[in-house]
Amino acid sequence: ILVLIVMALATILNVGEEYNYKHLLPKVVLAALLVNFSQIITVTIINTVNFVAATFYSDGLRNVWGFLYGYINPANDINLIIAQGWQAGLTLGLGKIVFLVIATFVFVVLAAMFVIRLVGLYVLVIFSPVPYIARILPATQKFSEEWWSYFLKYLIWAPVSLFMLRLTMASVKTMGTIPGGQDSSFGFFIVTAFLFLSFYIAEQAGMVGSKMIVSAAKAPGGWAKKGGKFAGKWAMGTAGQKWNEVATHRYEAAEARAKARGQQLGWGTKALFAAANPVNTVKGWMEYSKKQRHIASEHAKATATEIVQEARTATITRRGLVGGVRIPHREFLGMKEERDATKQFVGMSKEKKAQIAEQLDQSNTHEGAIMRRGLMIAAITDNHIEDLISNPYFGRRFMDENGSLSSSTALYNFTHSFLRADGPHADQQSQRFIASDMNEMAVKNGRFDYAGFGLVNPRTGEYMPGMVASGTAVNPEGETITTMRDDGRIAYVRNEMTKLGGRQRTGLQAFNTADQLVNRDPATGAPLRDANGNYQTHWVGTYDDLKITTTGLMDESVLREVQHTPERNVEAMLPGITDGYNITVDHADQADAIRRFWTTNQPYFKALFAKKLNVQEPAKQGVNVSKINVQFRDPVTGVTRRIPLDDGRTGHQRYDPTTRTITYVP
Repeated sequence: ILVLIVMALATILNVGEEYNYKHLLPKVVLAALLVNFSQIITVTIINTVNFVAATFYSDGLRNVWGFLYGYINPANDINLIIAQGWQAGLTLGLGKIVFLVIATFVFVVLAAMFVIRLVGLYVLVIFSPVPYIARILPATQKFSEEWWSYFLKYLIWAPVSLFMLRLTMASVKTMGTIPGGQDSSFGFFIVTAFLFLSFYIAEQAGMVGSKMIVSAAKAPGGWAKKGGKFAGKWAMGTAGQKWNEVATHRYEAAEARAKARGQQLGWGTKALFAAANPVNTVKGWMEYSKKQRHIASEHAKATATEIVQEARTATITRRGLVGGVRIPHREFLGMKEERDATKQFVGMSKEKKAQIAEQLDQSNTHEGAIMRRGLMIAAITDNHIEDLISNPYFGRRFMDENGSLSSSTALYNFTHSFLRADGPHADQQSQRFIASDMNEMAVKNGRFDYAGFGLVNPRTGEYMPGMVASGTAVNPEGETITTMRDDGRIAYVRNEMTKLGGRQRTGLQAFNTADQLVNRDPATGAPLRDANGNYQTHWVGTYDDLKITTTGLMDESVLREVQHTPERNVEAMLPGITDGYNITVDHADQADAIRRFWTTNQPYFKALFAKKLNVQEPAKQGVNVSKINVQFRDPVTGVTRRIPLDDGRTGHQRYDPTTRTITYVP
């Protein structure tokens, strides 16, 4: 905990790179794992080294005192003294005395050192967590190094000292192979030297070995550093992955529960998730802050570039600088930001887009404005534009007075409100987007129902709305809306649509000529919704001025290709069921729309009616359609309303469902 506090304070105060959480966090994770196994690791290393030492300790060293006593036993030298005289005996005796004194000293010291080693190892085992904890902070790393130095010294000392003792015994056994080895006290001095070295060299070997290993561990790129780095990354990665999976799963479950209750996830839960994932939260915060700084810098640079370029291309006159060229660098930057934001939404489900649109509508930040435009591009690209306004959050505010979610009034109000393109503080980038990018995408995708909401003034190059307010009305949800009328939009759509061939206009989507109106309760007039809270809708063709215009553009070139009309378009323009003579619909506004369709474009109506009857060559047989009726039964009064559609001819049609033909009977 203290280490985490130090790390947090150091990161906040920017004490130094070595105290930054990026460097210390992997060490903290690794230390947290290793501390729990520090005693097991230490004891395992001790047992391994002791196993090596035991190979020298066994097979003879258990009786080392008896072996040495037998070697210095004076009774073994009687024959030598008799043969070579007292001088040889004196020299041999002095050698044995020196050997005995040194051997006693060595063995006593070694015994004491083994006791010290045992006690030292116990102490080191007790403090075995220290090297892992002390290794985290640069200021405490020396304590880790000291622990390992002492630990390795005590470990290495034992096998080396026992090896030297074993070497001493081996030299005694082979003394007889040396010429004169059994006849001189020189052999005892040699053995004494080996015995002394078993103490001295062993201790020195332990020091040298510990220093060597510690130095190797400290060296840049050494095995300990590489191994620790790899282990730290692996441990941190595995633990982090599991924790992130669990935390994210719990967060998503909380989101699902809140959504089931029809609520947004509270900030308390969000704060709890952030607190449980401090590393990722800090990373996310830093990345977002960096992105925001970059955006602000880019906008300032684009503005400065416009000013500098205009100034440098202007002419100096008495009136000041005139005639400068002003390239819209800020618009170019806005378009780039929109494309980058779009990548987040393309391919996303329409339900998710609608949910995010609701969240973005409540954001008044620069980042929110960019994301709104990016979402609109994705919705247009994926053909989900109508699904955004169908979201009850937007639908109740923007449906028109008759309950249409796709009329010119509804779409204009939604688009300009969502993109903040209206009012004294209108977003200029959004106005540019509506008048330029949105129109281009509408024409490209064949969705003229959302084209022309904004136009570009040909003289000034500035934005101008394609519709203007005509008054106010109350929609079925009880919301007051602004009704809109045409102010150049229809002319723009007509001009663009006539550029298309008959086959292209035939394949245009139903929204170009029809609208979706919400179903309403027959008794109260309130909008109806399904089990998920979404509006129930029905198709109504030739609903407003734009749809009447686009319907009227279905000319002879379209009739020649009418057999390729999508079934959805036929059902949108001619909903209901038919027996070949009557069209029965479920809603009164559908009956009125069919009559409007008949009045607006009778040849196209007849061809689509023949297409609805699935006759052969609907364009040719459609001319025989005459004197049909549209009927609607009022669910409240029970009265059936019938609207005759008469083309003025005296004869009538005859429909044969067997041969699927329509003939005209004069």
